Amino acid sequence: MTPLSLLALSTVAWAEPAPPPAPAPAPAPVVRVDVRAYGDDLAGARAAWASAAGDQGTADTGSVVATFATRTEALAFAIETLTASSLPWAPPQTTDVAAPTLADEVRRAHGVRVHGFSITSEPDAPWPSEPHQWLPPEAPWHRGTLAATSAPLFAAPAPRLPSAGQSHARVERDSDVFELGHVDRCDEAGTCLRWSQIVTRDGDAFTGGYVPAYLFVPRADWVPSATDLPRAQLRPSTLGRGEATWVLWVRLPDGTLHQHTLTVPTTTPDRWPAASLTVDGTTATVELGQTQRQLVLDASLDARPEDL
Repeated sequence: MTPLSLLALSTVAWAEPAPPPAPAPAPAPVVRVDVRAYGDDLAGARAAWASAAGDQGTADTGSVVATFATRTEALAFAIETLTASSLPWAPPQTTDVAAPTLADEVRRAHGVRVHGFSITSEPDAPWPSEPHQWLPPEAPWHRGTLAATSAPLFAAPAPRLPSAGQSHARVERDSDVFELGHVDRCDEAGTCLRWSQIVTRDGDAFTGGYVPAYLFVPRADWVPSATDLPRAQLRPSTLGRGEATWVLWVRLPDGTLHQHTLTVPTTTPDRWPAASLTVDGTTATVELGQTQRQLVLDASLDARPEDL
């Protein structure tokens, strides 16, 4: 082999390998808002939502009405556009007013009713376990829990609790539950049942509706003892025919939840008597209007008489 041949072989052996191809850029995350709606003018409703979303609005005919780069942006849109409520929070007087639905302006303008919506991420991203980790702090949603293990969710309030068959969904105690406001529904005799408008979250799905107010337990309204447990809170139930009724909810040190119904006379048929509650050790002092009572907080609460 000639020296020239050896030089050629040496050159081939020591050649630098070609660099690997650059990896394809990761797709930008997409967060979609998908509305569960029915009614006559769905096209008009979709156009209204797409317009409210601005550049993030979608013009297709499916149920997705907007896409965002982040979950925070999608939540802000849903809170402002889909869950804005005109209802007051814990008004002292009865409020037998029109009960809003989700996306109530669109319902009035286009005859479309919304029971819920979903916020989905691509690629899929799990929701943080605690709502304060994903809910914007300025959101007018009052966090709480369902007192019952499970309850029907109704599209509208009524003077009396309807049958479960008239509900459009169910809400579970382990769901994330938020209260938007209160409304009363009164029968011909003037007896009113107070309702909570709520939004629940299970996975990516959000559902709106109404439950009786006494079944929703706001997290911020617990009155603790010096050791936190037991703790208690009062929830309004019915008002009328010379009586006002509350439900006292109690969480005992063993974690169990108990209830006690309290009924007092009232001379103001359209106004709830003032209510206050203090907890000292295992004793609760309840003041409803001009009536005061002390109750021992233990498991026998559920079996006690209803009247103060």
